[in-house]
Amino acid sequence: MPAATSIAIAGLAIAAVGAAGTAYTSYKAGKEAKKQAKEEKSRAELEQRRARLKTIREGRVKRAESLNAGASQGTTGSSGLSGGLASVGSQVGTELGYSTQVEGINNNIFKSSMKQAKFQQMGSIFGGIGRIGGAMTSNAGTISGAFGSGPKQ
Repeated sequence: MPAATSIAIAGLAIAAVGAAGTAYTSYKAGKEAKKQAKEEKSRAELEQRRARLKTIREGRVKRAESLNAGASQGTTGSSGLSGGLASVGSQVGTELGYSTQVEGINNNIFKSSMKQAKFQQMGSIFGGIGRIGGAMTSNAGTISGAFGSGPKQ
């Protein structure tokens, strides 16, 4: 088999590896992008839920403040005072729970983003390998000419 043909076949094989690698890593990057979008959607839903809870909480606080004002006017053992104190405790617990959830979601988004970047980088590498193989195939004659036509007799 002539050297040019061997080089062309090797170039096609390298180009095929590059194309397969590019396709695979592009697929994985897309998968990670979907995962990241899902996490961002979860975070947005959590923030919306938190806003609703904040509104409810503010209503409860105002109610408790009203009851508390009544207690300061002579009814210190009233349930208004107890309600006001319970509301504060509830707010603290809710805030801590929210912070923990957001931290977990943010960590997932970060991990997914890093994986996506890794697969995009790998895709670029495989794309480069494919271009090398394509160049070998296109220039097989020139490459074989540079090394001579084979052993001399």
